[in-house]
Amino acid sequence: MSLINDMLRDLDERKSPYSPRAGTAEGVRVAPASHQADKHFARYWGWGIALIVLVLIAVLAWHFYGKLGVRLLPAPEAVVDVSPVPTTTNVEQRVVDATDAGTSSYADILTVDVEPILGGIRFEISLSKPVQHRILRHGQQLIVDLPASRLLTALPNLTRYPMISTVEVQSHAAGTQLEVVVSEPFKLQATMLQQPTPRLLLELVSEQAETEALAEKGSTESAQPIAPSAASEGAELQEALPPPVFEKTSRTLTLAERDRQTNRRALKLIQQGRLKTARQLLENLLSELPAAHDSRATLIALLLSQEAKGAAQMQLSEALALAPEHLAFIKLKARLLLSQQQTREALVLLDDYKMQGDQELLALLAGAKQRHGEHAEAVVLYRRLLEQNNRQPQWWVGLAISLEAIEQRIAALQAYRQAQQLPGISPSLAQYAAGRINQLQ
Repeated sequence: MSLINDMLRDLDERKSPYSPRAGTAEGVRVAPASHQADKHFARYWGWGIALIVLVLIAVLAWHFYGKLGVRLLPAPEAVVDVSPVPTTTNVEQRVVDATDAGTSSYADILTVDVEPILGGIRFEISLSKPVQHRILRHGQQLIVDLPASRLLTALPNLTRYPMISTVEVQSHAAGTQLEVVVSEPFKLQATMLQQPTPRLLLELVSEQAETEALAEKGSTESAQPIAPSAASEGAELQEALPPPVFEKTSRTLTLAERDRQTNRRALKLIQQGRLKTARQLLENLLSELPAAHDSRATLIALLLSQEAKGAAQMQLSEALALAPEHLAFIKLKARLLLSQQQTREALVLLDDYKMQGDQELLALLAGAKQRHGEHAEAVVLYRRLLEQNNRQPQWWVGLAISLEAIEQRIAALQAYRQAQQLPGISPSLAQYAAGRINQLQ
């Protein structure tokens, strides 16, 4: 602006008729009024031109910058063209297609066999054809998911193995799911075999048993083999007995370890049908270690299955004298009382322990109340059990029997039908439920 003012000032001086120099004898000359007006007008005109130029520069700069900013942004068409197709939609579509295709050809689960192995158990699931499977593990919970499959046979009683706490089978539209809760930390190995038939093998080995086996191996490396007995039964017993503890070992098995080890071997013998050998094995251990509670509970259950109630009573009396609050012994005593038709005594015993929340004990109590004619209380107990696990057909049939006894025919009919729909129902129980349904309809 100072440059423009100087130019305007120089222009005014050039137009003035007086000399620009001052200091004459006559003093400073004053320009006429008309020239003063022209000078002010020219100055205003210069200011206006400068203002217009500045405005034009600002407009041009804004216009240029706006177009440049637009060029720097991606065009909407380019964003749409290069965006990927959402993957979620594609994944959901593939899942739906696979499910629809699988429903037309389900694989049949033919058998579910369980056998004891050294330090654990082995599941063997036989299938009519190979299936895609998933095995999930959450701590001590094992989930075997078999899509596009259906169970055709009842599961064996898996809770008789000390390593198994609970087993549930969930049948749904997409297939079958087996949920197993293991009572102790374990290691898992899964194998899918194709020959001669498709089979899924799951080996669950106790971490504690594996540690014991390593210690046992170290203790017997320097030992000489023992010659087997001439009698075949004696030879079987010799093989089943736990290995002796040698003086050279630096570690002796504890009572709990020997109890668990012998109990596992006895259960394996029972699974193989060698009941006499299993019984002798357990009795030999108890003669040395009377406080081996797991082995004694297995022996009592074995004696009850053989109808040796006198021997079972003797073992049970000794067990309760050593551990009167042991829940396994309480349940075995209740079973023995019920088998001897002493229902009232069984009720008194089980009532004292019903707050423990044990499902097997509650089922025994419900059955005892049903036998004693207390059907209303039996209904309450069976419904409590079914709230915890609604996949047990024997509980549905028990509920139906008591409902029928208190003349709730419609509810009893629904309970019988519910039991029929479960995959684990035994043939005899299914036949009984079908007969009652025909009577109630």
